[in-house]
Amino acid sequence: MLLFGATAHPRPRTATAMVLTDTSCQHCGSNLVHPLDWENPTEDLWLLALRCPECEREWVAALSRPSVERFIARLHAQKRALASDLARLTSHCFLEEAKRFVAALHAGHILPADF
Repeated sequence: MLLFGATAHPRPRTATAMVLTDTSCQHCGSNLVHPLDWENPTEDLWLLALRCPECEREWVAALSRPSVERFIARLHAQKRALASDLARLTSHCFLEEAKRFVAALHAGHILPADF
């Protein structure tokens, strides 16, 4: 893992050390890249240690403040999409479970002694 500062504890495996200017994975093209660590050495420059969950590559990207703001906005949009998918999946699973429970009640498979 690429980390900056005094708390850095690198993993034994070697991460790719490239300086890039965007946050899509340069190896597989995934836009699911997420930050592992970040540092702000100057007012207009951010260094981000990034990881791609699809190909598991790690690298360092040097980004301007506007690029970081776009990256953060994309992360928040992805978080909202995941939360929405989770809510939809949870609702679907609950409805399916309720249907099976009602069917079991009607079929006499659930008795008062079960409670």
